[in-house]
Amino acid sequence: MGHAGVEAISGSHPMTTVQSGHYRHHKGNEYTLIGVVCRSEIQEEFVVYRQKYGEHGLWLRPTQMFLEAVSEDSKDVPRFRFLGPNDEDKPTSG
Repeated sequence: MGHAGVEAISGSHPMTTVQSGHYRHHKGNEYTLIGVVCRSEIQEEFVVYRQKYGEHGLWLRPTQMFLEAVSEDSKDVPRFRFLGPNDEDKPTSG
């Protein structure tokens, strides 16, 4: 399965699911995606993610913008590329 899909939530519109984990922005910095939230007043979805550098600040971006492609060197590339699951999501051996 890819890193995006749609999940129905009872009593509301279907929410986009985005796999939590590590992502690299097309400009090179890395982030940890925390989850998808919905602004109730307008039913708009946002992705919450944290910098893996500097102040480790929290960021909020519309989900569709997070998932869209951007033009770089005359080709379309993902704005954020999935690198792998969060460490706590990885299976442990033993």
